[in-house]
Amino acid sequence: MSILPKVSVPNNLRRGGKKSDQWEYINSGRGLLLYMAQALGLETLADSRVLDMGCGTKFTQAILEYDIPLGEYIGVDVYEEMIDFLGKCTNDPRFSFFHIDSHNDMYNTDGEKISSDTRLPIEEYSCDIICLYSVFTHLAPSDYGSMLKLMRRYAKPGSQLIFSLYLDEVTNNGHGLIEQIALEQNKPFTPSGEPFRDAFPGKPLQWALYSRDHALELIEGTGWEIVELCMPNELVQHHFICRAC
Repeated sequence: MSILPKVSVPNNLRRGGKKSDQWEYINSGRGLLLYMAQALGLETLADSRVLDMGCGTKFTQAILEYDIPLGEYIGVDVYEEMIDFLGKCTNDPRFSFFHIDSHNDMYNTDGEKISSDTRLPIEEYSCDIICLYSVFTHLAPSDYGSMLKLMRRYAKPGSQLIFSLYLDEVTNNGHGLIEQIALEQNKPFTPSGEPFRDAFPGKPLQWALYSRDHALELIEGTGWEIVELCMPNELVQHHFICRAC
C-alpha cells in the first residue's frame, strides 16, 4: 500500500467520523461498498449505474484505490468545493460529479428547499442503484418524502434504493445511535416515543431521530416499495432497502 492513496483528498473536504485518518476513511468506504452489493443481492456492482446522493469522497477513493468493479458512478453533493475537487482529480470516464444547492439545516442553510421542481443534471429513469448514506440521518421530516420522490425520478423500473437513517429505538446490538450516545455520554439516553426529534436541538439535524413507524409512514406514496429494514452494524446505521415500483 502506498503512503498516499491514488486520489488524496484534503482533510477539510472529507466528512464523517473517520475523516481524520484518510486510510481508515477509504477502507470504511470499501467495506460499505462491498456490503451494499451483498445487501442488494449482487455479486459486484460491475453492471450497475450507481447514483450516490450526498456522496462525499470515500466511495470514489475506495473504488479507484481497490479497483472495485463498477459500471458507472454519479456523485451528487451540496458541498460545491468538494464536488469541484473530485471532478478535477478523477480521470475516469465511469465517474461524474454534480453539485446540488439543496437546503439542509446542518450542511447548507442557504440552499433551496427540495420540491417537485427539483432536478438533477442527469438522465431520468436511468440508474440501477441509488444510495444515500448520512443523508436521512441529517434530514428533517418535511424533506424525507421529497428526497425519496426526487430519487425515484432517476430510478429505472425495478431498481434498488438503499438509505441509512437513525431510528429512535434500542437495538441491543451496540451499533444503534441510542446505545452509542449513552455510551459516549456515560448516562442514559432512551427513546422518546415521539415520531421525530432532533437529538441535540442546539445543533440542528446533527442527529435526526425517527420512530420506526414514522420512518415507514414517510415512504408511503413516494414510488418506492420497502424490501427490508435492516438493523445497524459496524459499517452503517439502520438502513432501508427499497425497490422502485
